[in-house]
Amino acid sequence: MELRNFEKGVQEIASLYETIRRSKILSLEPISNRLSGSNLISLLDLAPGRIPELEKSHAYALEAAAIAEEKKAAAAAAAAAAAAEEAKKSKAVLNDRKSEGAEEEESFMTQMEHGGMMRNDHGSNDKSTEKVPQPPPEPIPSGSELFTQLLQAATDPSKQQEKEYIMSEILSTLESLNARIVSMQPKADKFQKRLKEKDPITGIPRYNTKSSSRVNAALGLYAILLDAFKPIFEKADGTVSIADIMKQLIKDEDEARKLAERRSVAWKEKEAEQNRRRQEEETQERARQEEEARLTQKRMEAELALRAEEARKTRLEEERRVIEDAAAAERAWVQSIEKGPNGVRAQLDVLRDACTSSNDMAGHSTAIGALYTIFSQITAHPEEVKFRRVRRDHPRFHEDVGRHPGGREILIAAGFRCEILDGVPSFYSKEPHLETDMGGWKSWFDLLKATLEILEEELLK
Repeated sequence: MELRNFEKGVQEIASLYETIRRSKILSLEPISNRLSGSNLISLLDLAPGRIPELEKSHAYALEAAAIAEEKKAAAAAAAAAAAAEEAKKSKAVLNDRKSEGAEEEESFMTQMEHGGMMRNDHGSNDKSTEKVPQPPPEPIPSGSELFTQLLQAATDPSKQQEKEYIMSEILSTLESLNARIVSMQPKADKFQKRLKEKDPITGIPRYNTKSSSRVNAALGLYAILLDAFKPIFEKADGTVSIADIMKQLIKDEDEARKLAERRSVAWKEKEAEQNRRRQEEETQERARQEEEARLTQKRMEAELALRAEEARKTRLEEERRVIEDAAAAERAWVQSIEKGPNGVRAQLDVLRDACTSSNDMAGHSTAIGALYTIFSQITAHPEEVKFRRVRRDHPRFHEDVGRHPGGREILIAAGFRCEILDGVPSFYSKEPHLETDMGGWKSWFDLLKATLEILEEELLK
């Protein structure tokens, strides 16, 4: 069982080594560039051409020695046939152990032959056990050949971003395999020692021919792996190992990746800053345009307000001029009317002539009656302002008095004035202050009574 585990471990390492050798996903040009000339030559000493020789030197030579030892042991066994009972018992036990080993050997040898890892070089004449000649197995390459093949094969540009990870994985796998090889050294030494051991009584070798062949084959493969891994991890004089170069490359790739990440971050930050500045400039430009539009709108509104103000002033000026013209015309009209009783009589004549010519004597009577009522109320209550104020545009006044020529003139002749009272154009008879202007008040009131008497005379005609 111990030999089987050793054989299994060596085969597993060889299989993994072969897998790595055949991988084509990593370019190792930096490794070859960093190897010195002498170191590179020493590594190439383990080229594929020497692997079969190394294999033979470990397996076939040891097998021949085992056969010679077996012949000597057989002769010694014949001489010791009459040994004591205790020796016979020891021999029986030894034979039982050899039978068990033969069964294991037969099964393992079948697997080795089918796998192409062993050859039948015993020269046996037994045709029942004769094997069909097999082509020699592809030799397991040395460490330098592994990396030389990787160097030539791994040129796929799509794998460049995975270089650091892949190289780390390969280095980790190689370190793991190397650790396993180193850990198997005590067992290899143990099996090497047992190949030389013999039974102390019979002198027969510990392993029979087939078991010795198994041990020799496993030790030969183990020795090949040692030679293959030695230049990968051991440093030559003045040089560095391939593992050290790979570690440095991994470090360089990591620093390059971090540098690329920093540059990427810096570029993104720069781009973000440029975008921020662009957005800020766009925001400022929009604000400037909005402010310019606001100022333009404000100027337009100011211009419109100025034009409106100018139009308002023009309108007010026109209205003022119209009012002044009307006031001037009104003053001229008032001044053209004679004041006093004679003026009242003259305007009554105008009123009578107008109604007569228009055949409107009823209108004449109505106008005289309305005027008589106004003056009778004023003379009866001279202190009441409401009786002394007549709205010029009142419909009733206009219908009874104002529409007739001479009607409004009678009020002016009787002392009324044209004024605006509470915003309403009116005929207003202003009462002089009795205490401060007794003479003026008397003249004012006498004219009112005289006008009332003249109107009463006109009613009686």
